[in-house]
Amino acid sequence: GLEQPGAGREPRPEEWELFDLEADPFELRSLHDEPEHAGLLADLRSELRRLSDEVGDVEPDADPRRAVATLTKEPT
Repeated sequence: GLEQPGAGREPRPEEWELFDLEADPFELRSLHDEPEHAGLLADLRSELRRLSDEVGDVEPDADPRRAVATLTKEPT
């Protein structure tokens, strides 16, 4: 990194958001953690996995920053 906080390759937790753009066009309130949207989130994650497989992208559940950190570690 640049020897600055946040500039390195330290892993960060995943961040997911879900917005109702008709009711909340400015995306001020994420609905991600609302239980009534669990089914929609499951459908969206399933479609993301399907599309990722189709184009040969990384697994959506895998944080690519962790993969980079693993690849740059010195062998033991």
